[in-house]
Amino acid sequence: MKVLLVYDSLFGNTEKVAKTIAGELSKVATVRLERAASLPRLVMNDYDLLVLGGPTHRQNASEAVQKLLQASAQGALHGLSVATFDTCYEMPRWIRMVSGGTAADKIMRGLRKLGALSATRPKSFLIEHNNEGPLLAGQLEEAERWAASLAKTYTPKPVGQRSQRMKRAL
Repeated sequence: MKVLLVYDSLFGNTEKVAKTIAGELSKVATVRLERAASLPRLVMNDYDLLVLGGPTHRQNASEAVQKLLQASAQGALHGLSVATFDTCYEMPRWIRMVSGGTAADKIMRGLRKLGALSATRPKSFLIEHNNEGPLLAGQLEEAERWAASLAKTYTPKPVGQRSQRMKRAL
């Protein structure tokens, strides 16, 4: 399996989570780690899975992630499995509902508009209640568990088909 993990980080917290996820996924896949600002658009011809994450900034995805999604062609991710994550401080559920969720939720909606398929629910990793963090204790271990779980949800499709098929455990 080949994975492209793209992230943005303002204060280093999301970068730590991204590197932790990449490290765990690299146990079973070839992983390319990229900052969102370094890519002009998402082109996924050689990848089976896209993991995209960033900080929750004003109840939305960061500017670099939003630009990347906007620059990507409609249908560019057709049939590709994707997973999203963010870093945010814990907020009451009603605020998440009113605001439409965290960055990971909004990134997933943007990826679906490009034709992607959700591999798992968007995931938030918590920071202390301010913009700069740091991550709360145990969040990097949670990132390892999330990545390990994500890696287990895939089985290869037949040769010649780009995306991976997800096993559904219901």
